[in-house]
Amino acid sequence: MSAPGTSSVLEQEIRSQSSMLEGRGPAGAEAAARAVARFRAEGAEHLLVAARGSSDNAARFGQYLLADRLRLLVSLAAPSAFARPERAPRLGHMGVIGLSQSGQSPDIVSVLEAARAQDRPTVAVTNDEGSPLALAADVIVPLAAGEERSVAATKTYLASLVAFVELADAYDPGGVVPWATRLPALVHETVERAFAAGDASGMLAAAPSLSVVGRGLGYSAAMEAALKMREVNGILAEGWAAPDLLHGPIAGLQGHRAVLLITTPDFPPAYWRGIAELVLARTADLVVISDDRGLSALGRFGIPLPSGPAPWISSTLAAVAAQALAVMTGRHLGIDVDRPDGLMKVTRTR
Repeated sequence: MSAPGTSSVLEQEIRSQSSMLEGRGPAGAEAAARAVARFRAEGAEHLLVAARGSSDNAARFGQYLLADRLRLLVSLAAPSAFARPERAPRLGHMGVIGLSQSGQSPDIVSVLEAARAQDRPTVAVTNDEGSPLALAADVIVPLAAGEERSVAATKTYLASLVAFVELADAYDPGGVVPWATRLPALVHETVERAFAAGDASGMLAAAPSLSVVGRGLGYSAAMEAALKMREVNGILAEGWAAPDLLHGPIAGLQGHRAVLLITTPDFPPAYWRGIAELVLARTADLVVISDDRGLSALGRFGIPLPSGPAPWISSTLAAVAAQALAVMTGRHLGIDVDRPDGLMKVTRTR
């Protein structure tokens, strides 16, 4: 574990994300413009994204962002369906994106290889421009996050969200601004607020299980928050879209089972109050992450986010706040968050 008075590498990486955003420069946006130009030239009417783990959660963010901003259909690939190239699904008028922070996973590479075999345009979004995924793509959109020292993804996850924002802006210039100048400061403020929410992490550490709930643009943040809690701390955590929780699984919220509710302004406050009331009827152990002060006060604990200029920013900031919560929960549990059990920096799935 980290020595007394020092922070973990994971915490240092989380705190460095605002600086990472400031230092990315224009390379990502320029590459995103090339990617969109390639998709348009090849008649790509909708997109297919292949990803795993945190990258899969970033792809969910891209699904909702591009649907909301552009009415563009984005589907998530089933990589195992591409294991046999001769039996790969027909990709028709699709453009294909492979999203992997390391770019090393063979099953994600296989989706791009199948797409190229069918003469469909391919884009790699990765932090390693010399990786197998990058070599299999027509265009590389670099995450440009720099070296990520923590085992759990933080900087590369945030950079993946920004890459989708850059793609959206390339499709519809100016449609998702202002963000480039404001986001670093908003991320910094979020990190400071989240690391100050120690009582919330103590409650999460004491709970036998955790359900993380979001919807729309916040669904990806909910899934990523659950993943971080589980992979870093070994907590039995699961992510839900709010409607899916109401389709029966809410029955499991009895006793002191904790709920982390992530609200985003793509749904009205009255909707989120209704969800919170249903949760509180079953468990008092509710933490709310929200940019709405009234909503963040609904739970036993709340983490108020700074207000951003667009709903997608609230989702992004919620994911950052959840990273800090995972670190603080690990402190309560006495876990070394820099050496999480079962987690590797590069996982080569097939």
